[in-house]
Amino acid sequence: MSRRPSQTEDDGSSFGKKKTIEMELDITPMIDVTFLLLIFFMVASTMQPKPRAEVPTAINGTPQATQNASELFITGSTGQKPVIETIQGTTQVEIKLEEVKATIEEAAAAGKKHVIVHADRKVPSGFVGEVLAKIQEVEGVTSSIGVRKISR
Repeated sequence: MSRRPSQTEDDGSSFGKKKTIEMELDITPMIDVTFLLLIFFMVASTMQPKPRAEVPTAINGTPQATQNASELFITGSTGQKPVIETIQGTTQVEIKLEEVKATIEEAAAAGKKHVIVHADRKVPSGFVGEVLAKIQEVEGVTSSIGVRKISR
C-alpha cells in the first residue's frame, strides 16, 4: 500500500496544520495469485467423463439384406391410427391390418421369405405386435424389426 497526500490528517505537531494523505491499493499481486490458483486447480484436478451406462449387446446386430425381403412401413403420430404401407413395384401402397397376412403370403409366393417391419418411434408397440402376429401366421416366413430415424 502506498500513501499519497489527498486526505487531511492531523499529525499532532502543530496546531491547525493538517497533512493530506491518499491511499491506493495495488491489486497486481492478487491477480497473480488468482492465476496461480487457477493453474494449480486445473493441473491438480482430474477430468473424468460421466460413467457410461451398461448397455446390453444386441443379439441380432447384423443388418438384414432388403433385396429378397418384403418391407412394411408403419407410420403415425400420437393420437392417430397408425398407417401400414408396403412397396409394390416402385410405389408405396397403404394397406390395412387385415390385409397384412394376404400381402405377406403373396410376397412369400414370389420368393420373399423374410419381412422387415420399419416403425416410427411414435407408433405404439402394441400395434407393431399386432402386425408381427399377422406376419407369423404365414408359414415359412421370418421377420425382423427396423426403426426408421425421425428426420429433424
